[in-house]
Amino acid sequence: MKKYITLSILYAVLAMAAGIFYREFTKFFHFTQYTTLSTVHVHLFALGMIFVLLIGLYRDKLDSKQNKLYTTSFLVYNVFLLFMALMLLIKGILQVNGSSIPMLLTIGSGISHTGLGISMILVLLSLLKASKQNS
Repeated sequence: MKKYITLSILYAVLAMAAGIFYREFTKFFHFTQYTTLSTVHVHLFALGMIFVLLIGLYRDKLDSKQNKLYTTSFLVYNVFLLFMALMLLIKGILQVNGSSIPMLLTIGSGISHTGLGISMILVLLSLLKASKQNS
């Protein structure tokens, strides 16, 4: 459980830093329109801190030796979550600066969201698999 709590704390700190950055960065540039910077904070709190804590509650059922799907998909989930947050951050900075959004960034955002969604489903399916094995 300790690794889940530690990871959740990391996501909480990143979420708070993203929120502070959003507020101060937009204030500095006197930017009042919508920007994806506003979503980084919420994504890291909900998909990072809360989801990881909820999965941590079931860690005893998710024996990584029995369930390799869980180990792999949880690692992939965390990689894609950080990748998605980075894509949102870069896109938001470009929006505030008034720069054009490169196609590569748009593609990266789509890939990160898709990978995150698939890996989240795999984590949940592995939880279902483990609950069936323990019943």
